[in-house]
Amino acid sequence: MTKNELIEYINKSDLWVVEGPAVFNTCYPFCIGFVDTRKYFNFGFDKVLLAYKGDYVYQFLDKNENINVTKGLVESFKSGKLKEKYTLWKKHRKTALDNFEYLDSLDFKRLSDEKLIKEYFDFIDIFAKQWTIPLILEGAAIYTERFTSPKFREENKNFDKKIVGEYFVMLTQPDDISFNNRERLGFLKICQKTAKDKKIPKKFRNLKKENPDLYRLLLSHQKNYHWIRNNYLYARPIKISAFFSLLKEELKNKSPKEINQEIGKIKNYKQTTKKNKRNILSKIKISGSLKKEIKAISFFGLWQDERKEMNLRGNYYIGRFLDEFCQRTKIEYLDMAQMLPKEIGKILKGGKEKWLPVFKKRRKKMITITIYRKGMDIFVDKDAEEIWSEIFKVEEKEENVVMVEGTVVSKGGQDYVRGVASIVLDPSKDKFKRGEILITSMTRPEFVPLMKKASAIITNEGGMTCHAAIVSRELGIPCIIGTKIATKVLKDGDEVEVDANQGIVKIIKRN
Repeated sequence: MTKNELIEYINKSDLWVVEGPAVFNTCYPFCIGFVDTRKYFNFGFDKVLLAYKGDYVYQFLDKNENINVTKGLVESFKSGKLKEKYTLWKKHRKTALDNFEYLDSLDFKRLSDEKLIKEYFDFIDIFAKQWTIPLILEGAAIYTERFTSPKFREENKNFDKKIVGEYFVMLTQPDDISFNNRERLGFLKICQKTAKDKKIPKKFRNLKKENPDLYRLLLSHQKNYHWIRNNYLYARPIKISAFFSLLKEELKNKSPKEINQEIGKIKNYKQTTKKNKRNILSKIKISGSLKKEIKAISFFGLWQDERKEMNLRGNYYIGRFLDEFCQRTKIEYLDMAQMLPKEIGKILKGGKEKWLPVFKKRRKKMITITIYRKGMDIFVDKDAEEIWSEIFKVEEKEENVVMVEGTVVSKGGQDYVRGVASIVLDPSKDKFKRGEILITSMTRPEFVPLMKKASAIITNEGGMTCHAAIVSRELGIPCIIGTKIATKVLKDGDEVEVDANQGIVKIIKRN
């Protein structure tokens, strides 16, 4: 695709954007995966567009294409055919997990350049394959907002709007806990056991000697969940010492009774959720077709969470490979991370002088578009600048905007929340205080520590099955998603009021 053809595509399309810290290399597997979804379905995505600047990326997909894909997906669920694809994905997932275990057994430093490259290529192929099938779920948020939710409200228009909204949120909730809550449950059980014996050293370096049982528990937990805070920029394992510090903080802030109560809540999640759904369905009347569609949306949320878990686990190995390539070439991580897999061999064979300037240009600003059956086109320098200006056309912002609106995905047992707004785009850099209202483009697993501190969560993007929706319900925190403009209109320090009934955020006092 030429620059002018891409600009024409941008101008005639209604594009949906998600964003976050990321580098080219960690995005490569899902760029390939997006357009390969058609290999498994008779529908899918034709193009995926990404705009990179430094260590931040914006992903664009066509909204109408998303809607059509999800329509096909819902029908596939209703007919039972989607179960076959899910079973196939489980096989790809198992292959990837086996490969992860194999890579854990390797000492990368002892591998020759040729062997290291081969292992990397094999990994990318396996990792991209497990990415592909569940990427078909990406458009579910838009479809749910535009079609499923309005149909549900129409069929229950005799009920109070607030109640109908709460019912819809509950019915579309996944039937099982997220991977974040699985990690949380395991961690709380360690806290529970530790609270009883109270043998906690002041410093981590004394832990193995003074409380070997606790050390073994934390070591096992670290092995299972070291990847839990990975993202698409850096993928560094959480150390045992970090889990030890979190344990001490947890025991300081929560009583044994509170820990036991949270454990019980997580353990009973599945049973409680199914019971709540049965109760709601006994109170309302909806068509059989809509009931199946709502079940589909609930299942999509569960599968998306499983997909996210695998992606974060795989990103750890991308990080390991990149670190080793950096060691061998003496190229900085953020420059090395701009490479295509096929370029790696050329670098290790002495092509640093030729390729390093290319990576540095990509790091400044780069546009990529991956097209079904045509591959990937990359634009840098002036071409990237021209395309960038078309994607991010500056719109004049009204200074008198005093509120934003979105979709309520969690009430958290509250009607209104008032607090201080805090804009967070990168949780590793941006500061956030307990009790503030978290404002972001979209949440990701590395946001969870901040979400636990927030009094409410507001996002630009997302739908009923997005990360923010799932986690906020589990945490019992008010959450409004899909505002489109929250991070643009609201400012750090603004005093705002969150209406968890209507999905409205009002600015009470400007900072």
